[in-house]
Amino acid sequence: MHRWREFLVGEIVDKLKNKHNFFEENVDLYTESHLKRIVKRFEFILNSYLRNFVKNSTEDWINFLRSFTIPKYEAGELW
Repeated sequence: MHRWREFLVGEIVDKLKNKHNFFEENVDLYTESHLKRIVKRFEFILNSYLRNFVKNSTEDWINFLRSFTIPKYEAGELW
């Protein structure tokens, strides 16, 4: 996983280094730059993936637990 992350970061920096300054210290210049929009897009994509991962993991866990239980329908239990 660590090597994969290093490769991905290296590829992104290599592809964008001619147009974007990754080490910009001036906040105003950064907020007006195209790089900020790219970073924001990555944040949205990763947020979406993480949300889906948590949802799917929770559903899988619930289904796993349900496989070990039998609800008492006459008592109004639905799980």
